Amino acid sequence: MKIIAHIGTPKTGTTSIQQVLNANRDHLHSFGYHYLASMGVSNHVAFPRCFYSKFRPTDEYCRIRRITTPAEFEEHRAAKLRELEDELASLPAGTHTVVTSCEHFYSRLNTAEEIAALAGFLDRHFSHVEIVVYLRNQPELLTSLYSTVLKADGEISGLHEFTGKVCRESNPYFNFHLGLGRWRDQFGDDALSARLFARDEFIDGDLLSDFFGRIDPVLLPGLLRPGSNHNESMTHLGQVIARSVNAVEPRYIEGAGSNKENRRWISRIAEAFRRTGQQLPEDVYQRIVDEFRASNENLRKELFPGRDTLFPGRKQADPNEGRMLTSEQEMVLSSLIGRSRGGRRKSHPKGAVRVLRDAAAALEGTDLKQAYQLMKLASALKPEGDFIKRKLLAYEKKLGADASPSSGSD
Repeated sequence: MKIIAHIGTPKTGTTSIQQVLNANRDHLHSFGYHYLASMGVSNHVAFPRCFYSKFRPTDEYCRIRRITTPAEFEEHRAAKLRELEDELASLPAGTHTVVTSCEHFYSRLNTAEEIAALAGFLDRHFSHVEIVVYLRNQPELLTSLYSTVLKADGEISGLHEFTGKVCRESNPYFNFHLGLGRWRDQFGDDALSARLFARDEFIDGDLLSDFFGRIDPVLLPGLLRPGSNHNESMTHLGQVIARSVNAVEPRYIEGAGSNKENRRWISRIAEAFRRTGQQLPEDVYQRIVDEFRASNENLRKELFPGRDTLFPGRKQADPNEGRMLTSEQEMVLSSLIGRSRGGRRKSHPKGAVRVLRDAAAALEGTDLKQAYQLMKLASALKPEGDFIKRKLLAYEKKLGADASPSSGSD
């Protein structure tokens, strides 16, 4: 029996692929394919954790499940592996291929020892292993990752500071030649199916058609495709609000696990401020391209010899793309949100709503669109507020008038 392990990389449409895999379990079964269930519903986040070389107390998987000691982790790991082996032993007759998907295979299995442990397990249970991985150019990976860490990891840094912290040639998360080298060492190049995350490279210009079509073209007809745009980025304004909330209401509380108040706020912010986030200035974008030029070229020669370059050049070079706030506005808004907490252990929802409302009112004379977005978030948190309702109505009328053909100057 064969296994197809989709390992990411992160920020290459993994959530969309996983949602479609989960929605098509019966469809896959009809052609002899099985998408694992014991390792997670859609995203098999438990699978890579089973091969950690040691307990990681700050790992979000452990924090959310309140696994706080090495002994608890070992007990959890053993239980998950038993569940997986039971699932494999009970597969329906006619199953020839198992599929698993989790971007944390690539991003969390950090050592040769851990990847070797996974390889040993797969070799014991399967006659053939295929490793599927998509690669995205490093500057675009970085800007997409930034919104994710704001939403999921409690990040408090601005984009510039975050870039300096994580986007380095020594980091295998971004250095694909280094990161994939560990997988190639354990599984061999013949097992690796590396692809570029670019519309021009996909079958029919579509990621899902590319992923499923390369597994087996017979899967494409009848494939259910639930709503797209999973795990979208946040606008620059949303990013500033999110990192300010993370600063005053941490994502995790020591000894208590995930902070529900933070999750509630961040979820609403992410929903209210969906769309393209802040982008890198041209000089920073080019600096990152230059930093990874040599490692990308080595990977191109080894895995993509038919290409002139590993990644195409930047299509949009507008340094202000996605930027809605000046640096001064970022500082003012962050300070206002910080004051709403007043140094207390728990933030006060009414105070936070008041800050958003007042920040919107302060911006309405200079940037009505941003003021409208802030007031919409205040309305989501306090829909019964009369002042907020009146302001939203006034903003909508004004924005509508400004957009009309007759609103231009003489």
